[in-house]
Amino acid sequence: MIEHRAEEYIRLAMAAAETAAQRGNAPFGAIIVDPNGAVVATAYHRVKEMLDPSAHAEITAIRTLCQERRTTSLEGFRLYVNKEPCPMCCICMIEAKLAALYYGDSDEASVPCYIPAEEIARRARGHRLRVYGGILATETIRQREQLSRQYGL
Repeated sequence: MIEHRAEEYIRLAMAAAETAAQRGNAPFGAIIVDPNGAVVATAYHRVKEMLDPSAHAEITAIRTLCQERRTTSLEGFRLYVNKEPCPMCCICMIEAKLAALYYGDSDEASVPCYIPAEEIARRARGHRLRVYGGILATETIRQREQLSRQYGL
């Protein structure tokens, strides 16, 4: 079942994506919500800014929250992102034991090795990540296209 505030949270991820673009990074943003619905982490794509190929929005959010909480387990937490995550990010979510992933649209062209998030979650051993996609998909696509044009990304 899709969480009733999913669109609100995806819009917050879109705001983070705008920050990424303003700073010269790809327009991707992510937020993490705790089991009570509070936003506890916000991050954006920082690959160019940090010169770190792993500094995707999802991994940056997970890394920050795990460090703050001094744990590697985010059981019960949910991640929201404006675009379907790449395989690296999906595996990080599974390793962190996130409860669910919610994303805007799928864009196979922007991922060097496309494997659907649902497929990765289905094949995971030891932890079940629930995956819900297509939330505000038209808006997330439109925003990324607009930000890419505006900032020459």
